[in-house]
Amino acid sequence: CLLIDDQGKTMQARVEPGDIERFEDLLVEGKVYALSDFHVDSQRDYYMSCSNEWTMYIRRQTVVTEIEGDIDSIPLHSFEFVKFKDLRYRCDDNSLLTDVLGHIVYVGELEEVSKKSRIIEICNARIRDLR
Repeated sequence: CLLIDDQGKTMQARVEPGDIERFEDLLVEGKVYALSDFHVDSQRDYYMSCSNEWTMYIRRQTVVTEIEGDIDSIPLHSFEFVKFKDLRYRCDDNSLLTDVLGHIVYVGELEEVSKKSRIIEICNARIRDLR
């Protein structure tokens, strides 16, 4: 999940697979929480959802307390836009996911390719900057 603070800064959080059931009803999108007893690690995985170098690991002992009252200072969404001309440099970088806003001008045929000893389907697309 993606955590957002009152300044719009984001941090990716992960729940250990064996603990997902415990937290899926405790953590609800749009609510504000105080968290304690978690682990933070600088190790980056592939396909991160934000550029923060830290990842929070929520574990069985993590304490979740909902904060009620004036929570309007916490934004519901956060974006890390990149300039359209810089998108090409993200093509071969799988450390960070990139969302794209643009006008689709071409979509190629679906093709099967071999990648890391398995077959995947891909298609090429071209987009144009909306600005």
